[in-house]
This record gives sequence, structure tokens and C-alpha cells, in this order.
Amino acid sequence: NQHRGQWTALGLVLLLLVAAVDFATGFKLRLMVFYLAPLLLLTWVMGRVFGVILALIACASWTYVDSMAGRYTGYPSLLYWDWATVFGGYVVMVIAITELRKSLDLAYFESRKDTLTGLVNKGGFYQVVGAEMEMCRRYKRTLSIAYIDCDNFKSVNDRFGHHVGDELLRVISKTMVRKLRSSDLPGRLGGDEFALLLPETDASQAMAVAQRLRDALGRRPLIVDGASIALTLSGGVAEATPNLA
Repeated sequence: NQHRGQWTALGLVLLLLVAAVDFATGFKLRLMVFYLAPLLLLTWVMGRVFGVILALIACASWTYVDSMAGRYTGYPSLLYWDWATVFGGYVVMVIAITELRKSLDLAYFESRKDTLTGLVNKGGFYQVVGAEMEMCRRYKRTLSIAYIDCDNFKSVNDRFGHHVGDELLRVISKTMVRKLRSSDLPGRLGGDEFALLLPETDASQAMAVAQRLRDALGRRPLIVDGASIALTLSGGVAEATPNLA
């Protein structure tokens, strides 16, 4: 997606090139299959609706060339048959490539998700951080990252069991998602360690966000699976400015 414009331009150039060769050769060469490469490329980048529209354009292109060259003279029904079968085949390919893209995107998303809490995992978090740092440099924006650690989390597991500790992590994660903006990204780095990516937020604002989370989770004991847990959090904030990002 980062280079979507370049891929789109490349696909359109290839599509026009195939159409030009098709026009130059008339119906002597059957180039229907060569329309597939730019068609599938653009479908992969732009999506199913755009792919179906391009399939319609590609079919209209080669049927127009063949009609002008006299291929269907005296056989108008053959034109509709060819157009319908090839268009149907193109649409099937478009659907197949978009379903493949969806499956790959889902698999990639799942590989970046923490299975216990549903937050992004360490790898996914730092991948997004890298992209946001680049945006910070390019558009002269500020961002901050808050690191949060649960104090004495091991004692919770030892006293109440790991199932209570796991549920406590889920409660913390849900609270983060509820209290943060939609543009913010909470992630679990591992164990009881969390991080918050806060775009367009300076250090003082990030500290205020972290304080709100600490108050929300620590102002009274949390009841988790019948266990009363007095939770305290520790953490820190790092700010990236446009000149230092």
C-alpha cells in the first residue's frame, strides 16, 4: 500500500500496451490472456470493484478491435458469446485474486496479534512504530511512546494462579483500548509489559495519557475471577520530535 500509486501506474501502462498491440495486430493474434497480467496486478492493488471495472474495459477493448477487423462479420452472436465467456473468466480471476489477498492479509494480521490480549504483539508494534517514525520525519510531526509495566505481576500468578494473571492482562488491554483514541496503538511487548504509540502527542500529553490509564486501573482493587487485586503500574515516556526522529 505504501507504493500503491506506482503499482497502479505500472498496471495501467501495461494494460494500455496490451491494448495497443491488440489493435495493431487485429484478430490475427489472440491476446486475451495477456490482459490478465495488468488486470490482476491492478486488482491486487486496488481491490475487487476496480478489477471488475477493468475486466469490463479489457473485454470491451479486444471485442472492439476484433469487430473493427471484421472477425464477427456475419456472426454477431459469436461476439456476445466470446465477450460473455471471457468476461466471466476475468471476473472469476478477479474474485480469486482478491480472496487470496484477503487471506494473506488476514494471516499477516494474525501473525502480528497477541493471542492472549488481542493487542498487536512486539513485532507488529515496532513495525508500526517504524512507519510512524518515517511519517514523523516527513511531515514534521511529533509522536510519543509510553512503556507500561505491571508491578509485582509474578506475585499475582503465584498467589492466584496463571489463569487469573491472564485475565488481568486482558482487563488491562481492554481498558487501554477503551481509554485511548482510535489513532493510538496499544501493544503487548511480552509478559506484563505494554507499550502505547501516541501519534501527534508530546511527552507531557503522553504522561497525562499514562496517568489516566494508571488511575483507571489502580484507583480501586480489580476483581478478576473472584480475586481482589490491587494493581499498580510503572512506566516511562519517550518523545520523538521531527528533528530527532
